[in-house]
Amino acid sequence: MCILLTSSLHPDYPFILLSNRDEYFSRKTELASFRDESQTQLRPADLAREEHGTWIGVNKAGKVAVLVNFREPYTGDPVGEISRGLIPVMFLESKQPSDIWEKVVGEQTQNFQHVGGFSLLYGELKRRRGNSEGIEPLHILSNRSSKKNTVLKGRATVGLSNSEFEKPWPKVRIGTNVLERTIKSSVAQDWSEELLVQNLFTVLSTPTPESSQWQGLTFSQAFDMFPKSVFIPPVKSDTGSDYYGTRTQTIMLLRKDGYMKFIERNLHSSPNLFEIPQISEYGFQLDGWNS
Repeated sequence: MCILLTSSLHPDYPFILLSNRDEYFSRKTELASFRDESQTQLRPADLAREEHGTWIGVNKAGKVAVLVNFREPYTGDPVGEISRGLIPVMFLESKQPSDIWEKVVGEQTQNFQHVGGFSLLYGELKRRRGNSEGIEPLHILSNRSSKKNTVLKGRATVGLSNSEFEKPWPKVRIGTNVLERTIKSSVAQDWSEELLVQNLFTVLSTPTPESSQWQGLTFSQAFDMFPKSVFIPPVKSDTGSDYYGTRTQTIMLLRKDGYMKFIERNLHSSPNLFEIPQISEYGFQLDGWNS
C-alpha cells in the first residue's frame, strides 16, 4: 500500500518527492539505474512481469512519473492484461507534453480498460513562468477515480496512496502534515542537504501505530492498518513463506538551479529481515531548466 508525498514549500528545492514502495519482499526487482541507451531515463524495474515496468522514474528532460496501485473494493489485487508498470515508462519515453500524452496513452490502452487500478503522478519539471518561484503544475491520472485527470494547481504539498486522490487515506494526511513540518524546520534551522535528506527518510520511516504493535501479524491481520501508516513494518504473508511491507524508499530533490538528486534506499529484497539496506544516489542537471 504505497505512498508518495511532494512539496514545493522549500525555497531552495522547488520540488521534493518522497515515495515508499510497499510490496512482498521476494518480488523480483532491480534497483534504480539509467535504463536507456542514451542514459537519460532513471528508474528501478519490477521483474515480476515480463514487461519490466516501474513505479517511479525521472528523466533528464525533466519528466517525472510515480505510480501507486488503487486498492479495489474487494480483497486482492487482480492482474491486468497490461502491466500498470508500463504506464510510467510510456510517459518517460514519450516526446509529447503531458496534456497530449494523456490522450494518446488513453487511445493506446483503450482508456486503460485492461489495466489494473492505478493513480499516476506525472508531468514535466519546468520552472514556473513569470516571476513566481516553483515549478509548473503536475498532473494526477487515474483509471478508478471519478475525476480521471487532475491538474495540481495551487497545491504546495500533495499526497497520494491507494485510494482516490480527493479521498485520501489517513496515512496521506499524516504524511503531508509531517512533511510540511519537516520542511519548515529545515528552513528555520538552515539544515544542510544531508540533514534534510536524513529527516525526509525519517518522514518515510515512521509507522502508525509503533512497530511493536505490528510484530507477529500476518498480511490479513494487518490489512486494515495499512491505510493509516506511512511506513509498513514487515508482516508475514498469509502462507508464512514471505514478508510484506515497505521495501524501497525514494527521495527526489530538485534544486532551484535545476540539479536533480535521486536517492534510493532498498530495505528488503528477500524474506531475510536482517539485510543491510542498499543506498544508491544519482545526480544530474535537467535539460533546458535555465532556458
